[in-house]
Amino acid sequence: MWLVVAALWLCPDVIVSSTAKRARWTADEVAQHAGYEGTVQLERRLYLASPDEIVDVVRAVAGAARRVLVVGHNPGLEDLVARLAGRPET
Repeated sequence: MWLVVAALWLCPDVIVSSTAKRARWTADEVAQHAGYEGTVQLERRLYLASPDEIVDVVRAVAGAARRVLVVGHNPGLEDLVARLAGRPET
């Protein structure tokens, strides 16, 4: 994933991750390989979050950021992407 992010020059302005071990590892790997210079923000609310809870977290951490990378869990992330794409949620 981080190769895709780096290749597309889509380095995030903010990275926010669930506090779960695997999510933290993924966020740290992406940050390192994408050239992210900030601190990965850990957010307990992302663990098993609903789409609305994920949006609340993004709003809380985004500030003036244009690109926020969320490292979390399904089904919440999958349902949020479905909602944003205009598809039915699972």
